[in-house]
Amino acid sequence: MKLVQSILTKNDCYKSGRKITVKGLMLHSVGCSQPNASVFVKNWNRSGLEACVHGFIDGNTGTVYQTLPWNHRGWHAGGAANNTHIGVEMCEPACIKYT
Repeated sequence: MKLVQSILTKNDCYKSGRKITVKGLMLHSVGCSQPNASVFVKNWNRSGLEACVHGFIDGNTGTVYQTLPWNHRGWHAGGAANNTHIGVEMCEPACIKYT
């Protein structure tokens, strides 16, 4: 597995600096056919967003882009899961069709 650190230092979530004790991992689908994790990394590295995850898995290469330190509190889940879980988005290839 290739891991590329691409910390979202301009994202308000990162700037808040809140920490967690990690108890689990939550995988999400990005919900659209965009396989390139670098597209998300580029677009999420700014202030004004109300979402932030710990990483993205590239749909073409499997490369993991780490976007928050593992012990930072993300903004990726409802309820209390942001306080306990690492959130990782799985990018999906263009061949995926949504209905």
